[in-house]
Amino acid sequence: MLQKMVINKIVDLLAKQFKLYDMMRYVKEPNDADERIDKLETDLVASNKRIKILETLIKCNKCNDTPEQKIALENHKIK
Repeated sequence: MLQKMVINKIVDLLAKQFKLYDMMRYVKEPNDADERIDKLETDLVASNKRIKILETLIKCNKCNDTPEQKIALENHKIK
């Protein structure tokens, strides 16, 4: 019983000394890094959507095909 109390006091002192409680709170709770990552992920999804739209609008000057049509034709030729 006494050993348990001494060990708990030592653990608490070490945790306070190395600020382990603050680090655990930073890891477990949402923080500024989580918000920045979420924003980057939503920006990436939006950029991918814009790229897809632009790819469908681009046409080849020589054959008037879109890149997707050209890829489909090239895949068809390979088979």
